[in-house]
Amino acid sequence: LREMLVRAKRNGIRFTHVMADCWFGNRNNIEAVVSLKLKGIFRMKRGNLQYRYNNGDYTATELYAFFKRRMKQLKGTPYQTVALNVQLNLSGNKKKPKWQPVRLLFSRSTRQQKENWVLFLSTDISLTATEILETYALRWSIEVYFKEIKQHFGFLKEQSGDYAVHYASIHLSAIRFMLVAHGMLVS
Repeated sequence: LREMLVRAKRNGIRFTHVMADCWFGNRNNIEAVVSLKLKGIFRMKRGNLQYRYNNGDYTATELYAFFKRRMKQLKGTPYQTVALNVQLNLSGNKKKPKWQPVRLLFSRSTRQQKENWVLFLSTDISLTATEILETYALRWSIEVYFKEIKQHFGFLKEQSGDYAVHYASIHLSAIRFMLVAHGMLVS
């Protein structure tokens, strides 16, 4: 991810946000996004990563336990959320910390009985809960697209390791997808 972001910026691709699922929600990737002056929204794991809040260091699970009673219904959605600004030590070194202000957003569905919550981290602390969720939701259409082209449009099904074949496969799968999508829109 970090190399791809640097390469994209170097090649003149203009973008302002990076959205990533929990596989990419770690200190190194967050630091890369911050150093490139981008806004990052990451879905985070509930792991052992510590966040500083009111001079104390807490895991996501500990913070959720403190703030779950303060969750409010997000207008027009079936979700309850609570957002708080914390600091994350990007260096991971307690002796030489590199503190970065981040916004954590805890979210849970009101439709589920069991306590099932998710955590989002934004490097832009001015974003509201709605803005974080709406921006992150843009990822879903990309996920659906890749699932569809893998299952139905022959994405990388060729039995060759040749770069040109892979390059053609990516573009042909996209063309097939767009033709079907266009056909569905005009019919």
